[in-house]
Amino acid sequence: MRRSKRAIAIAIALAIACGRARRVDLANGGSEIYLACKGAFAADVVRDALERAGETVDVEVVGKHIRIVTERFGELSSEAQRGAVRDALLSELRDRAIIKATWSGDRLYVRSKRSIAARDAAPIFAVHGLELVPHTRDATDDATGDHTAVLAAAGIDRMIQKLVVRVLGVSCEVVSFASVGPQRKQ
Repeated sequence: MRRSKRAIAIAIALAIACGRARRVDLANGGSEIYLACKGAFAADVVRDALERAGETVDVEVVGKHIRIVTERFGELSSEAQRGAVRDALLSELRDRAIIKATWSGDRLYVRSKRSIAARDAAPIFAVHGLELVPHTRDATDDATGDHTAVLAAAGIDRMIQKLVVRVLGVSCEVVSFASVGPQRKQ
């Protein structure tokens, strides 16, 4: 039986209200991911498997879903990794006359004189262990003729999903995902 996203959201809210799931404080930022996986798993089995793979997470089983909370809110874990991808892109696609390339979260904004297609950037991302999402977009500034490409790496939700599939050997899909940055204290 396939349930709608609204039904899943209601089930998750009920689980939280009934105390079967505890709310983790994401005041310092982080991500909350709900996965629907084939098979049943105890939360500690999933947590231990993910921690062995190097992720620090909180895991709870909510109905038929696995709730994973991590303090990370992006796939790219370091400035060094961002810099390496950016430098490789500048080097490999220098024929595109790149003017500027800056990261914002898991997205690389590239301004250039010639268009950059996702198929050209995907191998560069792959070399650095990242997956380029298919809905990468490109826009042209009519006044200057500059192209702006938004190259988005698959986020933390996809990375956690793949990690769960790899460590548990089951198929999973992301049902719900929320990511927040650090919150200001008032």
